[in-house]
Amino acid sequence: MLILATAQGASAQTAGIAGVVTFEGQPVARAVVSLSGNNLRIKVETDRAGRFTFAALPVGTYEIAVSTAAGSGGVRVDLGSSDIAVTIGLSPLREIAQSSTNVGGPVARRSGTDVVLNGEALARSPAAGNLSEILLQVPGAARGANGVVHINGDHADIAYVVNGVAVPQALNRVIGNEIEPANVAFAEVLEGAYPAQFGEKFAAVVNLATRAGNGAAGYDLDLSGGSFGRFDSTLAYHAPLGKGAFAFALRNERDGRAIDLPDPASPHGAGSDSNQYLRFSLPRGGDVIDATFSRSFQTYQIPPDVANGAPFTQDDNEKQTDTFGSIQYRHAIGGHGSLSFGPSLKVSRIDDSPDFANDIAFGVANGTADCTADLATCSNSVLADRTSTDYRFSADYALRSDRHEVRAGGVFDVTTVTKLYQVTLQPKNPFSTAPFLVTDAAPNLGHTFEAYLQDSWKFGATWALDYGLRYDTFQLGSSEFRTGSGQFSPRIKVTRIFSPSASAYAYYGRFFTPYSFENVSPSAAAQIVPNSGSFDLLPQRDSVIELGGHVPLGGGDLGLRVMAKNAADLIDDTQVGFTNLHQDINYRAGRIATQSMVYQTPLVRAGRVYFSATHTYAVVKDCETQLLAPCFSGPALDWIPADHDQRWDLNGGFLLDDRRSGWFSASAEYGSGLTSAVCEPLNDNCKVPPHLTFDAEKGFSLGPGCALALRVRNLLNDTYRVTYLNAQGNHYARPRTIEANLHFSGR
Repeated sequence: MLILATAQGASAQTAGIAGVVTFEGQPVARAVVSLSGNNLRIKVETDRAGRFTFAALPVGTYEIAVSTAAGSGGVRVDLGSSDIAVTIGLSPLREIAQSSTNVGGPVARRSGTDVVLNGEALARSPAAGNLSEILLQVPGAARGANGVVHINGDHADIAYVVNGVAVPQALNRVIGNEIEPANVAFAEVLEGAYPAQFGEKFAAVVNLATRAGNGAAGYDLDLSGGSFGRFDSTLAYHAPLGKGAFAFALRNERDGRAIDLPDPASPHGAGSDSNQYLRFSLPRGGDVIDATFSRSFQTYQIPPDVANGAPFTQDDNEKQTDTFGSIQYRHAIGGHGSLSFGPSLKVSRIDDSPDFANDIAFGVANGTADCTADLATCSNSVLADRTSTDYRFSADYALRSDRHEVRAGGVFDVTTVTKLYQVTLQPKNPFSTAPFLVTDAAPNLGHTFEAYLQDSWKFGATWALDYGLRYDTFQLGSSEFRTGSGQFSPRIKVTRIFSPSASAYAYYGRFFTPYSFENVSPSAAAQIVPNSGSFDLLPQRDSVIELGGHVPLGGGDLGLRVMAKNAADLIDDTQVGFTNLHQDINYRAGRIATQSMVYQTPLVRAGRVYFSATHTYAVVKDCETQLLAPCFSGPALDWIPADHDQRWDLNGGFLLDDRRSGWFSASAEYGSGLTSAVCEPLNDNCKVPPHLTFDAEKGFSLGPGCALALRVRNLLNDTYRVTYLNAQGNHYARPRTIEANLHFSGR
C-alpha cells in the first residue's frame, strides 16, 4: 500500500522517484524494486535502510512493484516534472497490491494552476486525439482560429517538451501543430512560476511523454469515423527488444473540415494527416538511452471568404511536413544525482500554394482602384515555401541532497531557414498596371545558446526557496541583415508549505522570447511596401510577478494563481495582405494580468473532476511596424486590447469509470470572446460574441481488448465566430460533430 508521497525539487525536464520499502514499519533491505512504464523496465535493490532511487526519468506514468519472501506491494506513479518520494508498505499477500499517488505528485511545490493528464484522462476525454481541444480544457485557455490556443493572455506562445527534449519552433505557423496528438500518452501543463530551466516561450510549457510499450509484445488498433467525412486510423505495436523496449505507430486521418471556415457557405476546408512514429529505450544499469522519431505530413485546403467577395472557385492550399528525432542518454549518479544529454533534429516545411488568378481577382474586388493609395491591399497572392532545420544539443545535470536540489544545463541550437516567397501584387501597383511579382529567396541562419543554474532549497518542512539565473542569446543573419540579442533572467520563488497539499508562494521572474527566425527580407519588403525600413524586429522581454497557492478542499485540490506581466517589445503577428502568410511584429509595450483558479479531485478507478475560472486582461501599446506586416491600428496609439485577449474563460468536466471497464466523460467551455484585430483604440468592448460549448463521450467495453466510444463535440451546435476579419476573413468554430471509435488491443 502507498503510505506517503512528497515532491522534492523544482520543475525539470526529467525527474526522479525515490522511496522506502517497509514491512510492519521496519525498512526492508535488499528488496528488488521493479519500475516499468514509459518504454522502460528497470530494477534496483534497496539499501540497508530500505531506500531505492530511480533517477533521470522523463515525465510519464510508472508502475513500481516490490516482491519479497515477506510480502509484496506496489504503487502507480504519475510523474510530473518534480521529483516524487514514496513509501511502500509490504503486505503478506501473493498478489502485488497497487495504489496510486496524487496526479503529478503532491501539489504544494507546484504553480497554482498546473495540470497533469495521464493516459486514461487523455484517451477517455471527449477531446481525445485533438491536442487543441485538450489544451482548451486547461485554465486560462482561449480558442483562436484554425486550432490555435491562447493561454494566460499570451499569443499562442506555447513551449513543447517531448520526452525531455524542448522542441524548437522556428517558423511562423498559423495552422496545425508540430506535435502529433495520437502519440501523446501523458501531458503536464505548467502555467507559471517557471524555474530557470524553462525558456523560449511562456504562455505555457507543455511537457509530453509519447506512446510507449512495456511488458509482452502487443498491438493497438483505433478506427474512428464521423461528421464531415472524417476518418482516422491508428495502428500501433510494441515489444521488448533485448533489455529494452520499442513502440511504433502509423496514423492516417482525413477530415472534410480540417480548418475553420470564414463563413458557413465557404467551400473547401478539407485536410489530411499522415504520421509515422518510433520510440526505443534501452536501460543499461541505472542509465537509459531513449530515442524518439516522428514524421508527419499534413495538408489543408484554405477556404475562400465568399461572403466578402472571394471567388467560389478560389483554391489555395497548404502542406506541412514535420520531422523530429532525438537521442537522449540519461545517467544516474548514485542515488543523489543525474545527467541527461543528447542531440536532436527538427525539420519543418510549410508550403503555401496560391491560386493566382482568383487571388488577384479577390484583391482587385476588395482593394482600391489604384492600390498605391493603400499598399497593404496589394499583397494578395503569395507562394510561400519555407523549410527550417534545427540541429540541437542539450544537457541537464541535477544534484540532490536532503535540503538542496541543484540543477544546471544548457542548449545549443543551429537553425537554417531556406525560403522561396513569390508575392504577386495586384494590378495598378507602384511598378506596373499589371500584376507584379516580388521574389524573396534569401536564406536565414540562426544560432541560439541557452544556459541556466538553479537551486531548490528546503528550510525544514515549512519553507522552500527556488532561485536561479538563466542566460539566453541568439544571432540571426542573412545576406541582407545581421542581428542578435541576449539577456540574463533571474527567477525566484518563496513557498510557505503548510502540508503536502497546502501552500502559498510568491514569484518574480524575467523572461526572454526571441521572434520567429522566418521573415521577409528587407529588399523584398521595400518593393511591397516602399519605405518599410530595415530589419527591426526585437525580442520580447518580460517582468512577471506571481502569487499563488494550493488549498485542500473536499478530497481535491483548489489551486489559485494571480499573475501580472509587463512586456517590452511584445511579439504578435499579422497577415501579409489577404494571404495566409503571417509575419512577426512588435508592440512597444504590453500588459497581461490573469486571476485564475482550478479545482481538481480524483475519483475511484481513474476518474477525475475539474473546474477552472480565469479572468484575463491583455492590452498593447504603440505598434512598431515591421517590414511588410503592419499593425492594424497604426503606430503611436494608446493602450488597446490585444487580439488574443479573452476576458473570461471557464471550463470544467469529469471522467467516470464504471465497473464494466466502460466510462462516461463530459467537458464544457465558456469564452467571453476574443478581441478583433481591427478594434478601434480604447474600445474595450470590441469582442466577438461569447460562446458556450459542451462535449461528451460514452465508452463501452465489448469484451477483452475491445471497446466502443461514441463522442459528440459542440453538443448545442454553437457555430460561433472565433475571430473577426483575420486571415482569409472571419473564422467560425466547427459545428456539432458525432464520431464513433473502435479500439482493439491484444498480445
